Amino acid sequence: MGQDSLWFMFDGALLLLREDDAGKRVLPRGEVPPLATNYLVQRVGEYRGVPCMAMALSASPLCKKAPGSGLAGAAAYTGLDLHYRAYELLGEELYSLATRARELAYWDVNSQFCPACGNRNLPDSAISKKCPACGKELFPPVSVAILVVVSRKNSLAPGGDEILLGRAHRAAGIFHSLLAGFLEAGETLEACVRREVLEETSLVVNNIRYFGSQPWPHPSNLMAGFFADYVSGEIKIQESELLSADFFRRDGLPPDLPHEFSLSRRLINWWVSGEALPYGNNNC
Repeated sequence: MGQDSLWFMFDGALLLLREDDAGKRVLPRGEVPPLATNYLVQRVGEYRGVPCMAMALSASPLCKKAPGSGLAGAAAYTGLDLHYRAYELLGEELYSLATRARELAYWDVNSQFCPACGNRNLPDSAISKKCPACGKELFPPVSVAILVVVSRKNSLAPGGDEILLGRAHRAAGIFHSLLAGFLEAGETLEACVRREVLEETSLVVNNIRYFGSQPWPHPSNLMAGFFADYVSGEIKIQESELLSADFFRRDGLPPDLPHEFSLSRRLINWWVSGEALPYGNNNC
C-alpha cells in the first residue's frame, strides 16, 4: 500500500476496532493491512485527507470461513455491529464510510464465483468483477426497502392526525417503528408501499409522497422513506411480521422509538413537526 490509511476490517458483519492509548476504541491505521486476508482490499473514500480501505477477514456467518484469513490475529480487536452504538462511537462521517465499506466487503465475499458458469471472478474495476471464462460482469447489488409514515385524520388528535407504528419481530431490541418491507421484482416503490401496508395491517393507503433515502448496510440495503394517507380498513396485523400495530397521537408517542440517526426516526420527527415535505408532492 505504502500510504497511511484507516482500515475498515470486517469479521463477518462486525467492524474490528482496537483500543488507543487512552482506552478509546478506534479504527486501526497504518500503511499496510493490520491483518491478513484472502479477500480484496478496496478503497472506500477519504476521512480528513486519509485514505479509507475496506476488507473482509472472514466469510459471512452463513458461509464457511476461508482458511488463512487472519482471524487468529483478530483477537487484539473488538467487533462492533453497525447499528446505533456504531453511529454514536464513529460519528456521522466515519459511519457513512463504514456502511460503504461493509457493503463492498460483503459483496466481495459473496461474489467469488461466477453465478452463470461457476468460474472464479476477477476484479475488473473499483466496483466490479468479471468472469474470465464467460465474460459476465458483477456489481455490488443493492436491495431496496420502503419505510412509510401512515397518517390518519383524527379531529381529537393534536394537529388533526395520528401516526401508524408497529413492533416487528425482527427489529433489534423490538421497538416501535414505521412499517417497512422489501421491493419485489417488477414493482414500483409506490406499489410496494401500498402492498406492505395492506399485507401487514390490512389498511388501504393513498397519496404516497417521497421523503428521502438512507443506505442501510445489513448487509446491502437502501431504505426509501414515504408518507401516505390512511383511506380505509381496521388494523389486523400479519402475525408473522408484527407483534403489534396501532395509531398514536403526537402527544402520546411510545418512548421506544428508533435512534435519531435512522431514516425511520427522521420520518417520525418530520411528521411530529408538521412541516411540509422537503421534496415534490408526487401524489400517487
